[in-house]
Amino acid sequence: MLLVETKINKSNQHGLGCFATKLIKVGTKIWEFDPRIDFRYSEDDLKNYPDSFAKIVRFYGFTEKNEGIKYYILCGDHARHINHSDDPNLSPNIKENCDYAKRDIFPGEELTANYYEYYVDPEDGLNKHIG
Repeated sequence: MLLVETKINKSNQHGLGCFATKLIKVGTKIWEFDPRIDFRYSEDDLKNYPDSFAKIVRFYGFTEKNEGIKYYILCGDHARHINHSDDPNLSPNIKENCDYAKRDIFPGEELTANYYEYYVDPEDGLNKHIG
């Protein structure tokens, strides 16, 4: 769940992106997993849903591994539009299952993450955003 105000807009990174609407100071907690808003699906879970929904989860979700099982995390808010950058302004805290501002983020600036710091299989995320 995003803990800061954002909006969706056209992204120079890829398609749509998640943008700050107010100044976000370095060190601010930006996002944290909240099971009321964000959802965790395994491949076995996705077999119980229509293929059309499973495709959405695989496209918008990021991957994590928990007790040896790969899960897709589908954010239930604008966070699903956070795009990859080699020089991101977000930094993950895997133990706390949250993200912090790596530096000050200004209004109108796109929130970005380095998928190599998040995804179990970063190429899964990056391949979504190529072409």
